[in-house]
Amino acid sequence: MKIKTLFVLFLLFEIFAFSMVSAATSNLQTALQQLCKFLYQVIGNLAIVMVALSSISYAAGQMLGAEMRARAILWSHSLLAGAVIGLLLVLIIPQVLAAMLGMTYDPNNCTFH
Repeated sequence: MKIKTLFVLFLLFEIFAFSMVSAATSNLQTALQQLCKFLYQVIGNLAIVMVALSSISYAAGQMLGAEMRARAILWSHSLLAGAVIGLLLVLIIPQVLAAMLGMTYDPNNCTFH
């Protein structure tokens, strides 16, 4: 009984979501600009913090025993990989969104035309 109820609620949510999308197409450009600004403000800064934490983790691990050194190196590699992936997302996501929507992207103003 609960599965049927959840399924019906899911279908109603999907119908509501699709109706909201069709009603909000005029706000699509504004939403994309806000997404882009969020990416540039938050993820870029977070990547810089992650690189700093990665270097601190690596340096601190060099003063510890062999097992903790290995863990610290693993943590620092994970932080560094996360920072690189975050920076790549900041650079690639706006371009992909613009290509999918058939618009052009202006990186200086973070706008889609």
